[in-house]
Amino acid sequence: SLLLSATFSNDNDIAFDDAFTDEVNLNLLADPTIRLLLGGFAVLVILALVAKSLLDQMDSAIEKVLVEFESAMKDKYYSRWLDIEAKLEGLDEPERSQKLFEIMEELERKEPSFMAKVNREMTR
Repeated sequence: SLLLSATFSNDNDIAFDDAFTDEVNLNLLADPTIRLLLGGFAVLVILALVAKSLLDQMDSAIEKVLVEFESAMKDKYYSRWLDIEAKLEGLDEPERSQKLFEIMEELERKEPSFMAKVNREMTR
């Protein structure tokens, strides 16, 4: 009797072959949400690369100005350069460049006519 109740009727059973008929789509780009997320990520990566490039160009331009300022000061205004050099003594990069830039800004505020002369020398 237990054996009889344990036997299955083929009429009422779901065939085992039909049990797993769901299709799994492994193509991730078929899902619009995933496409949107990947597109957003790609845009963020591109924006980050552009921002880094711009910052590198700005750093390069500032460094060029500092080198030209130092050269002009050493060539034409050596006695004033000695005062500036004393303020820069013992500083390593990037602190030295930052301090030199601050000194340039201070000179621009306090002595604009002098900085105009230095700027003319820098463009030569």
